[in-house]
Amino acid sequence: MTPDHWRSIEALYYAALQLTGEPRSELLRGADPKVRSPVEAMLAQVASAVLDRPAWEQAATSIEARTLGTRRRGDAGSL
Repeated sequence: MTPDHWRSIEALYYAALQLTGEPRSELLRGADPKVRSPVEAMLAQVASAVLDRPAWEQAATSIEARTLGTRRRGDAGSL
């Protein structure tokens, strides 16, 4: 990837972050497909970000899920 190509991706990405819905779609449709594709992938990651809440809340939820899952699978008779 050339520096110019990366700058184009970066510029489109930050411009798209400022928009939602149809304006964002229009912006992306008008972009070069070689630039649009990686930008769409990055935007999808942002949309499904794991840390959409503080890390300590995420960790607590993850630990609870693993603990409950182990209890359910491991020793259902003692529940």
